[in-house]
Amino acid sequence: MGTVAPHPDSVLAGSEREVALTARRASWGADPPNSLAALESCLRAPVARVAVDLHCVNGLGFVAGLGPLPPTVHDRPPRLRDIVALVIAVPGPTTVELRLVGTAPLTWVQTDELARLVSPAAKRIVVTGRADWNLRRLRAVAPDLQVGFAPGLYLGRDPDRVAPRLVDAIRLVPGAREVHLRLETFEAMLDEGVIDAALIHQLGMRLSVGTLDTDTARWRDRLSRATVSRLLSDLASLPLEARRRLEGLDPERAPVIVAGALVVDEVLDHYGLAELRFSVRDLLDGAALEAASLPPLAEGEAPAGAYTCC
Repeated sequence: MGTVAPHPDSVLAGSEREVALTARRASWGADPPNSLAALESCLRAPVARVAVDLHCVNGLGFVAGLGPLPPTVHDRPPRLRDIVALVIAVPGPTTVELRLVGTAPLTWVQTDELARLVSPAAKRIVVTGRADWNLRRLRAVAPDLQVGFAPGLYLGRDPDRVAPRLVDAIRLVPGAREVHLRLETFEAMLDEGVIDAALIHQLGMRLSVGTLDTDTARWRDRLSRATVSRLLSDLASLPLEARRRLEGLDPERAPVIVAGALVVDEVLDHYGLAELRFSVRDLLDGAALEAASLPPLAEGEAPAGAYTCC
């Protein structure tokens, strides 16, 4: 039997290589995100790469997240052992990313359990996350396990310092196979001209660049419902001080951003909306545009105080 190629819609053909697109939260068909049915759809398509959000929950162990917060026993979430069994049952070219959502330190017992559960399908699985301390511990327990590091917590908000901070952050997880960056970070890195994708490849690592909704041509100004839920999950999993350090987020909004994201998520759910359109501008931009469109006034027509500078 010949090698099965990934579904053509799950890869981008570049001039030098094919780039795999990740089906985040196993969102490929109409199945619920992060469900076993959704994962099976991805494996049978087969997509090039699929990511499943993974939580470590007391009393449940490692399970796939079904919502913005860690699941409970009543949610009956898919367990990691069932996810791995499905990966084994449906062979193919799909790489399965297990994305550790939380940043709480894993105990050695939990780390051993994670390595043991993943082991039967380790050749097709990569474990990723933002908590370098958990990834280092996992590498100590299972040196051959593939891991990927998302160093966003260490890159700060200054675009002129992204490259050197990235170089330092990469060293935090020796042996990591992948570096996961947001598109904004990658673009800032290229603008600096200090480090690029080729250099990361020379270090023996793959570069994964994530945007909010790469499955639509409108990703620069639209957010899907699934993406809003994912962002809510990411934000809710972080402590306040970690949210203050997130790039792109005003530190003063860190205390209220989870509540704001929850409101957006609930509004989309209540009205059955599949996506929303967002803008990077605010009311002051609109006021300036409106003012610019007004005809010029003669000096005598201006209201009193118009030329007074305080």
